[in-house]
Amino acid sequence: MVLQRDVKLKFWGWADPEEEVTLILAGQNESTRPNENGEWLIWIDPLEAGGPYEISIEGENSITIKNVLIGDVWFCSGQSNMEMPIAGWLPECCPVLNSAQEIKSANFPQIRLFQVEKNIDTKPAKDIKGGAWKEAVEEKVSDFSAVGYFFGRDLHQNLGVPIGLIGSYWGGSVIESWTSGEALKQGTDFEESVRAMEEINATPDQTKADIARKYEKWIGWINENDAGFESANFIWAKSDFNDSDWRKIQLPASWAKPGDPQLDRFNGAVWFRKDVNLEDIYYGRDLTIDFGRLAVSDEIFFNGEKIGGMRSNWSKRIYQVPSQLVKSGRNTITIRISESNSWGNILGDEGCVCIIGENGLADVSLAGDWKFKIGFRAQREGPPYEFGPNSKPTLLFNSMISPLTPYAIKGVIWYQGEGNAGRAYQYRSLFQTMIKDWRTQWNNHNNKLGDFPFLFVQLANLGKPEELPGEDSWAELREAQYLALTIPKTGMAVAIDVGQADNVHPMNKQAVAKRLALAGMKVAYQKDIVYSGPIYESMEINNNEIRIKFTSIGS
Repeated sequence: MVLQRDVKLKFWGWADPEEEVTLILAGQNESTRPNENGEWLIWIDPLEAGGPYEISIEGENSITIKNVLIGDVWFCSGQSNMEMPIAGWLPECCPVLNSAQEIKSANFPQIRLFQVEKNIDTKPAKDIKGGAWKEAVEEKVSDFSAVGYFFGRDLHQNLGVPIGLIGSYWGGSVIESWTSGEALKQGTDFEESVRAMEEINATPDQTKADIARKYEKWIGWINENDAGFESANFIWAKSDFNDSDWRKIQLPASWAKPGDPQLDRFNGAVWFRKDVNLEDIYYGRDLTIDFGRLAVSDEIFFNGEKIGGMRSNWSKRIYQVPSQLVKSGRNTITIRISESNSWGNILGDEGCVCIIGENGLADVSLAGDWKFKIGFRAQREGPPYEFGPNSKPTLLFNSMISPLTPYAIKGVIWYQGEGNAGRAYQYRSLFQTMIKDWRTQWNNHNNKLGDFPFLFVQLANLGKPEELPGEDSWAELREAQYLALTIPKTGMAVAIDVGQADNVHPMNKQAVAKRLALAGMKVAYQKDIVYSGPIYESMEINNNEIRIKFTSIGS
């Protein structure tokens, strides 16, 4: 493990009442007894960077922790772009740039990684669900946060001290889930929801089971009323079905746009169909179809036969078409979406939504004109399909932040915002509330860390460039993030130039981490460096000119 240098260190745990506990580290020998709840606490005076040391903890039993280093500990948190591991989640999903080489070249035994096991809780927990320290070497780094690892590597190489990285993240999570109940009750939009949470007696597992039952019942109701479902016969997917009265739509795209009377905030079932002409060479061959990423639940049919489907998530939809379904000439592809309260989408570069050519076959694009028709529009909002981190505020703070706040840290790196992009103006206050809240929570444990550095990534670019200026929720979210720089000891890594139009998880995490590390060298270590690109400060209009003023312009 790595412990934070140059601050008093807090060690805590549990023991039988009246059991004497002794802790020995670096020549310091301290003893205590637990309180009436069996909780014990020992403080160790500050230590300089170095090691390795051993920690000996003696009670009725003995625990020895070996290979302990003293250095700087950084807390890495946020949603999927912080969670994204170096190797990616799946072979076809999101490995970072040069991932194989990055893993192979990892040989930094003085960088230590701790990945907090995912969990949610309705009340602040005293301990995390699980996790273990690992050295940052080839066989152990692949599943850790790429941003966290590259950030820590940069600091270690520049400072020459051990670096500890604690990864506590959850893909798709919203910021209010990472914030404490005390903070959210202070003039935010979540006061009522937090107070309701405090009255919940059911465990998360009981709540999950209850929601799962409600969701399955809701899906059954949708199926019963969907004109195209017809007792699981999926008549609207049949090749000979007459779709001449269906409306046209261009895919890939966000197919539910706010204000569209057909699909705005859609609840229910909607169908999409496209006829594709295949040359004779494709006949009788196994095919692969890539539909890009969907944030909705889907079922996919090829010539009337179901070939796949997934519940709501951001995974790429890559499905296999068995050879016996493939004909020469006209082939019909159908997508059925069943979702609640959704702005659905089929995302991807036009060249990526396609029948993938294999064994010498050319790709066949599926981009362009499709037809669609609503099978059933529900007039009531459906239940969530699971009890997850976004179901209620505070769930992730309670389980994956609160138990760790006694642990002394140097600072925080944060990459999140995609999950709140539809509520950017609310994020202006929520983000600043969370930063201040975390500092308060860590300092409430008498760690005396003060306003520790809080570094964050501004959202990268996503989607195709628009031909004309217009409203954009991600641009508004970026501004909300930028406004947090008014808080002391914060730093922002701009990522507008390193995103990918068709990938919400851009591969170039090295650039993001480098910019975070530059901000860290300035904010946390007071190095006299240029650590940021130009930042907008103000503007003035003079006749036919607009003059814009920037800060952070370097030389």
